[in-house]
Amino acid sequence: MPWLLNNLSVYVENDTVSLALDRRALYAFDDFLVARYHMFVMVYFHHKSIVFEEMLRRYFNGPGNTYSLPADMDEYVQIDDIHLIAHLRQAADPWAQAVSQRRPYERLVELHGTEEEVDLTWAEATLREAGIDTIAASSVGKLSRYAAVGQKRESAPPIFVLNRTPGPHPAAMPITQATEVFERYKRERRIARLYVAPEALERAKQLLATRLARGSTARGDDTARGLGTHS
Repeated sequence: MPWLLNNLSVYVENDTVSLALDRRALYAFDDFLVARYHMFVMVYFHHKSIVFEEMLRRYFNGPGNTYSLPADMDEYVQIDDIHLIAHLRQAADPWAQAVSQRRPYERLVELHGTEEEVDLTWAEATLREAGIDTIAASSVGKLSRYAAVGQKRESAPPIFVLNRTPGPHPAAMPITQATEVFERYKRERRIARLYVAPEALERAKQLLATRLARGSTARGDDTARGLGTHS
């Protein structure tokens, strides 16, 4: 990161000031974006982080929620994770208790791929018909959140790469032309997961296995690979 920061500057074109990166730091820029992408997919989107987030969402959106943020600014700045956990421990709501006691729903199925490849609506329907409660969660990994590559808004100036030594490249060029990293990672990668209560896990596995054995799903092979115990 210090290397990237030390190689940032500005580029002025047509009275417009743009962020610029020295070409010698371009590989570090690529590595930074890819590492950030993998951090989201492998750490921030970890299955246990996701299920606790979804369980907490059920508490906040449910009738048993008694948590609220203070209107007073001095009190608000004191809010942190410890404050929230303390509240969850004393709350009567079962979702609050499950989160505070670290009793998550268990991961039943996990699929990776495109939106079409990770469709689990049939599995949700199968379990719902059997009276099994599920938590469905989908995470999307993208290399960049810019609306256009190198831009947060289409009207924003692009990021430029500066060439300070003689060579075949122009003195300044948009970063979209200087690196292929955006093209290589342009596809969104989705992670779809289905969770059930621990006591319902084995029954849910049997139900989906039976459905798969009947060949009644379009993504049967992929789901069979994603069904079972994961680390």
